[in-house]
Parts: sequence; structure tokens; C-alpha cells
Amino acid sequence: YKTLFLSAFVVLSHSASATVGGPTYVHSFTYNPANESVYFIENSMNGRGCPPELKKISLNTNKVETVYSCDEGEKLTDFNQAAVEIKKLTTGFKPLTQISLPDNKIEIDVNFTRNIGTDYPEMKEFKATVYQNKKEVSEIPTSGCKLDQPFTFAGYAIPGYNAKIILVSSTIKDCFEGGYIDENPFVINCMNQNKPI
Repeated sequence: YKTLFLSAFVVLSHSASATVGGPTYVHSFTYNPANESVYFIENSMNGRGCPPELKKISLNTNKVETVYSCDEGEKLTDFNQAAVEIKKLTTGFKPLTQISLPDNKIEIDVNFTRNIGTDYPEMKEFKATVYQNKKEVSEIPTSGCKLDQPFTFAGYAIPGYNAKIILVSSTIKDCFEGGYIDENPFVINCMNQNKPI
């Protein structure tokens, strides 16, 4: 099978822009042991031009919820204030550490499954299968625009939670405007030795 690795994952900070569409980036991962959730900041450069949003993903259900929304951030005078409010909400949480996927024997195989939708350009559905030590540990559904588009991944160790990691997928979506990067976190059931990149 085809194996994809991400050896370096660049976290970017962007200011909002008024476009029809735009990329979505996730970053600043922290862990809250009280509810066993990982919190992260999402920057969406879509037409609305939202300030940073705070979201969380449950380590038990993989469900993503919004903690500090675009609506709340838009009530403030500038985007910098939204970042300050988010910082207050995550004070005391434990930061995640990026790990090397190859050094933790984690491999990801991405395969096309089917075309979805009827609009042009037609979206495509893919399945990313995650292996550790050549054993399948998880499957991630994703979508994209082209059969030959790149898929990249980054892994993050969760403090005190060695049996699971956060895996961030990054790929091209929003096919109508030539494609924009879209990033999403997933909880993966695989062991890690917290080997850094």
C-alpha cells in the first residue's frame, strides 16, 4: 500500500480576509483532563472572515464541539481580543507535543472510494487507513477534489494518555475555487512513545 508521512507540520497564523472561500487551519492543541477533551483553535478564512474559534474534541467519542464561537468573537472590537478570551478559557490545560509518525511506526494509506455529489467539479471520497507496526488501528473518512491531490498528516501526543494520539489531516477541499486547504483533528487509538519530530 502507499504510505504517506508528515515529518513537519507548519502552524500558520492568518488574518481574516473577505473572500468567497478560503483555507481552514487548526493549531494550539491543549488537553483538559477534567473532561478528557483536546481543545484547539480553528482559523477559517471563508467568506465570513471569522475570528479564531475555540473547539474541543472528545477523546472518548471523537465528537467535535465549539467552545468559543465565531458569533462570540464578532461581538468584540477586534480579532486580537478573541485570542485573549480563548487564552483565558484554556489556562491551565496541558499542551500537546508533536510526534514523529515514522519513529512511532505509524503509517497512513489513503485510497479513493467513490465520487460524491452531482455538482461540478465533483467531490471525491477517500479513506485513510492508519497502521501502527503494520497493524490497522483506525480509519479516517475524508474528501477531496482530485485523485492525485496530496494528503498530509501530523501526530500529537496527549499528556497522560499514551494509548491515543491526535492525528491532524490536511488536504484540499472547496473544489469550486480551485481548492483550499482544510485541516481536521481525529482521535486515533494507537500507542506512542512521544518521540518528537
